[in-house]
Amino acid sequence: MKSPEPFHSLPTTFIAQTSDQPTNSQLTPEAYRDISSLTLFVAIIGVLAGITLGLVITTKRAHRRKARAPKSTPTTHTDAWTESGKRFDPSITEIDPTKDE
Repeated sequence: MKSPEPFHSLPTTFIAQTSDQPTNSQLTPEAYRDISSLTLFVAIIGVLAGITLGLVITTKRAHRRKARAPKSTPTTHTDAWTESGKRFDPSITEIDPTKDE
């Protein structure tokens, strides 16, 4: 038993019959190339717009979070190496200061 023709192709058939535009079977290779180039162009523009929009939103969020964060307090330490030397515990190492390697 043959299945009936799907309903979704009926509007396409009607449009193809009443339109002055060529149907898919009448398109030339140049038309296919033009359509695919336009589709690729629109896709690239869409991706670039999405990336740009994402970066703008991320940047604005970062600025808002930074503005809400508490301000850092000034420190009296001027040299990080000096401060770390003050806090260093030599008992955790196995280095003999009298022995030269």
